[in-house]
Amino acid sequence: MIRRAVIAVLAGSLVGVGAYATIVPYDFTGHWTGTAHRPEKPDLAMLATDLTMTTPPTFTGAMTVVLTEETFHCTMSGVQRRRVVMTGPCDNTAHLTLRGALDATSGTIAGRFVYKPPPSKHKPPRHGSFTLTKQT
Repeated sequence: MIRRAVIAVLAGSLVGVGAYATIVPYDFTGHWTGTAHRPEKPDLAMLATDLTMTTPPTFTGAMTVVLTEETFHCTMSGVQRRRVVMTGPCDNTAHLTLRGALDATSGTIAGRFVYKPPPSKHKPPRHGSFTLTKQT
């Protein structure tokens, strides 16, 4: 009797985990715009990216980051899991990583970013928050 109860509980928990892990693929193809903000700085960085779905849940694209002092472009590759993760090298030898939550109803990705400056600048990584919205 106890053995049956334990087996039933384990089977039920496995079904629950399987249902939780199922993520409906979102079509990221299109033009996305948004902003990035560092908590210690008052200025915003403007973000613009064009994404293309490869094989769900992965996608690729090019991102342009416009700051007050510079503009650079990054070649991004991303994946949709529980969170959307985009990462890629930039043309100024820096590296950009974005991790955020997707709101499929509004077509918005919001989360945190890490910008690792070019190694030649000997500067620490920059952290902050970002928001990207799909344009229709």
